[in-house]
Amino acid sequence: MLTICHIISHIGGKRVSNLWYNTAMTKIKQERSLCIGCMACVGLAPEKFEVADDGLAQIKSDAQVAEGTVEVDDTLAPTLVSACCGGALSEAV
Repeated sequence: MLTICHIISHIGGKRVSNLWYNTAMTKIKQERSLCIGCMACVGLAPEKFEVADDGLAQIKSDAQVAEGTVEVDDTLAPTLVSACCGGALSEAV
């Protein structure tokens, strides 16, 4: 099991970095047609998901590793999948 070390630096009260070390990653696939807009993914991983113009969640363009796929920390992946009310998120095969 890998150890996670989360370092957050603050300069002048502003968050300037969020670095993860020794972290295994899991690919999560979003089936956007199943999204109901509950925004659980946006709340859990705002660095990976955002609210689109249509009011539904989408993977941020700079976070995509493939079309509709994003990599997240292994510890976050099961929470993201289970929190998605519409069943739009699943572990990519």
